[in-house]
Amino acid sequence: MATMSDYETQVRIGTSPERVFEVLTNVAEFAAWWAPATGSAAEGGKLRITFDGLDDPLVLRVKLAACPSAVRWEVLECAFLPDWIGTTPVVTLSQDGAAGCHLQFRHEGLSPQLECYQMCRAGWEQYLPSLRDYIQTGKGNPYTLARLALTLWSLWSADLRGREAVDGVLARGRQ
Repeated sequence: MATMSDYETQVRIGTSPERVFEVLTNVAEFAAWWAPATGSAAEGGKLRITFDGLDDPLVLRVKLAACPSAVRWEVLECAFLPDWIGTTPVVTLSQDGAAGCHLQFRHEGLSPQLECYQMCRAGWEQYLPSLRDYIQTGKGNPYTLARLALTLWSLWSADLRGREAVDGVLARGRQ
C-alpha cells in the first residue's frame, strides 16, 4: 500500500512506453541498466538479481506486467537490505509527447524512516537514469562493485544516518 512518504521519482525517456515496458520485462536486458538477472520478468514470474560482491540475490515476484503501462515487483528476499522485504517497486508508464515516455517510479514501503533509505534513494537515482540512458543510447550505467563502494563512501561521509545504513550493509556482507 502506497503512503505519502514512499520514495518517488520521475524520468522522461525518449522512446515509446512499449519499448520501456519491453526492457523492464526482458531478463536479458537487466544487466545493461541495473544488474544481472535470471528467472522470469513476466507477470507471476520470479526474478533473481545478483550483485557482484554480495552473496545473496535480490528476489522479486512480478506482481503485474501490464503492457505498456505498468510493472509492479514485490521484494521477496533481500539479505543485504532486509528493510526491502515486503516492499513494492512500481513503474507506471505513459505517453509523453509524440516520441516520449513518462516513467513514474514509486517504491512502496521505502520511506525515510528506514535505515537504508538514503542509500536506496541514491541507488534508484542512479539506476532509473541508467535505464533511460540504456534505452536512448544503448549504454546504461549499471551496478558495479566500484560504484557501490563510491555510493557507500559518499553516504557514510555525509551524515550519521548514512553511516548507520552503510555499516549495516557492510556487516551483513561479512556474514
